[in-house]
Amino acid sequence: MYVQKRPGVDAFLRSMNAIFEIVIYTASISKYALPLIEKLDPFNMATHKLFRSHCTLSANSFIKDLSLLGRDLSKVIIVDNSPTSYSFQPDNAIPIPTWIGDTSDTMLTKISPILEMLSTVPDVRIFIKKIVRNTAYCGSYQKILEQLNSEIVKKKLNAVGYKPPHHKVIGRTTTLTQSATTPKLGLSETAKMKIETEQAQISCRVAPIHIKINSII
Repeated sequence: MYVQKRPGVDAFLRSMNAIFEIVIYTASISKYALPLIEKLDPFNMATHKLFRSHCTLSANSFIKDLSLLGRDLSKVIIVDNSPTSYSFQPDNAIPIPTWIGDTSDTMLTKISPILEMLSTVPDVRIFIKKIVRNTAYCGSYQKILEQLNSEIVKKKLNAVGYKPPHHKVIGRTTTLTQSATTPKLGLSETAKMKIETEQAQISCRVAPIHIKINSII
């Protein structure tokens, strides 16, 4: 059997395997899909394989119902080319264009940093709903990545009680004044805040979860 892989899929699986528990979820029947999956994932990095029998039939479509995984949905992300497939949980989905053999395709490379960044947030659905599903960023993975980074940094700064200083503009001169509610930052605290801001831009690895899903396999 000859299988043509989407460019970057091997590196994608390796990098995601270090961060997430990988589950291959397809609407194809197992008899057809299993031989393809063996070629796609020869090192068995996907811990579970789910097929049409694990989908929910709704309005003549096979839906990949993520609630059946037995996982905390605040930590679950589905990457799929069909909005119908994830229609039950759209706030858990990262859409990706259909691949039809283009050898110059770079979509997996583009979404990797987005997934890595989402692995650091407490609830992926909040960020996906606000940013990924926002039509202002639709189709631009770079804009999604930039906005995600901005939101994550903002939340981390808010979590430590940081408030930016107020700006006063006098003529052509701009001065900064300390907010009455904002504690003055010593040099060490300022340096610490800078480090935390930079760290927010670095992907953090989280341990994969291990929950049996034998009941649906």
